[in-house]
Amino acid sequence: MNSTNNVKSANKETILRMVYKYHSVTKSSLASSASLTVATVNNLMSELCADGICEETGFASGKGRRSVLYSINRKYGFIVGLRLTRASLILSTHDLSLAAIDVKVIPNDISDVVSSLRKIEEVITERLSTLKEHRILGIGVTVPGRTSADGTIIQIPDYSQWNSIQLRKIISGLTDVPIVVDNDTNALVLASELTGLSSGVRSFVYLNFDDGVGAGFMNKGHVFYGSNSQSCEVGHITIDPNGPVCKCGRKGCFQAYVSDAEILRRVNGNRARAENMDQAIRLYREGDPFARESFSAMVSYINMAIRNVIMMFDPELIILRNRWLTALPDLFGAVSGAVLRCKTDENNLPIRGKLDILLDGDHKTVEASPACIMMERLFSSVG
Repeated sequence: MNSTNNVKSANKETILRMVYKYHSVTKSSLASSASLTVATVNNLMSELCADGICEETGFASGKGRRSVLYSINRKYGFIVGLRLTRASLILSTHDLSLAAIDVKVIPNDISDVVSSLRKIEEVITERLSTLKEHRILGIGVTVPGRTSADGTIIQIPDYSQWNSIQLRKIISGLTDVPIVVDNDTNALVLASELTGLSSGVRSFVYLNFDDGVGAGFMNKGHVFYGSNSQSCEVGHITIDPNGPVCKCGRKGCFQAYVSDAEILRRVNGNRARAENMDQAIRLYREGDPFARESFSAMVSYINMAIRNVIMMFDPELIILRNRWLTALPDLFGAVSGAVLRCKTDENNLPIRGKLDILLDGDHKTVEASPACIMMERLFSSVG
C-alpha cells in the first residue's frame, strides 16, 4: 500500500471513530475536529455510507441550510462476545452501538480445560446458528489472563493448565468470521474508551479488583501491551517478600493481600463470622470491629498499589472496579482521598495537574468489553 492509500486509510479510521464517539455529527464538525478539509471528509463519509457502516440520521438544528447528521448504522451487523471467567462463560450478542441484544450465563469450572473448551465450542456454534441470517462482524473473547497477538493464552494466574492454549485457533475452526482474544482488563480499558466512561481522557489506568487483580493502561489512545503482551501485572507486584504465599506461588504479591479470601480470613479471625463477601460487607455496615479493621487494612494496600501505579504511569485518571468499594462508599472515599493527595507536592513530589479517580459500578462496561475488542479491530480494518 502506497503512502497516499496509507493516509486515506488513517483518515477513514479517524472519521469512523469520531462518528462513533459523537453519536450524531455533521461533516463540517468532523472536518474541524480531524483537521481535514470538508471535501476530504465528504469523500470518506460517502464511502462509509456506501459500505453501510454509517448512515444519514437527520439534520442539525439551526437557521438557513441545515447540515446532514451522520451516525453509526447500529444495524450494520452483530458482534458475538464471550467472557471466560473463573466461574462461568458469559455469551452475548451486540449491535454496533454495543447494546447487548442477548446475554447468556453458563456455569463453568475454569480448572477443567477440556470441559471448558467443549462448552466454548458449543455455545459459540449455537449462537452463530441463531445469527446465520445476519451479518456477523466477528467474535470477541476475553480471558482472565494474558494473551499473545495471535490469540494464544500466555498465562491465566492460578490456572497453569491454560498456558499455551491456542484459543483463537480453536474457535476459528468453527467459523470464518474474524476472532480476537484478549485479556479481560485490556478489554475493560477499551470499553471505558468506547462507552464514554473515560471521556476527554487520553491516558488512564483501569484497576479491576473483582476477579483477582487486573490492570490495563491506555496511553494516548492506545492500550499498552508491553513487548511480551504481559504488561501491567499489578496484582503480582511484591509488597513484602516475606508476606503470605500468593496462588501464583510467590510470596507477598499484592493480590494475596486484597483477595476476597484474605478479607474473609481477617474478618473471621479466630471464629467464623462471615461465609462470603456479602456477609462480610454486612458486618462492616453493622460496625463489627474485625470487619472494620479488615476492610481498612485492604484500603491501605489498595492505596499503596495505586500510589505505585501513579508513580509508574502518571495517568490522568484511575478507574477502579471493586464490588465492596462500590457497596461501601466511605471506603472508596478513603481511596479517592489518597489519590487526590498525590496531586499535591507532598513529600517534594511534582504537582500533578491532571489526576482523578472514579469507581466503575456500571455493568455495561464489563458486558460490552468483549465486543469492544472486536470493535477496535473493525475500526482498524475499515480503511
